[in-house]
Amino acid sequence: MLRAGTDNVQELARRLRLLALEVFFLGTAIIRSLQDGPDETSFRLDDTI
Repeated sequence: MLRAGTDNVQELARRLRLLALEVFFLGTAIIRSLQDGPDETSFRLDDTI
């Protein structure tokens, strides 16, 4: 038998782990895109004029 409130703590811990994972991957994607620069298929305003 689990103690009262244990389920809530485990649920919160799981949500925080998922948030940390999302933040990590989003941050990694942003850093990589800044390091790589724009690719050849990206839209640029000066190409349309």
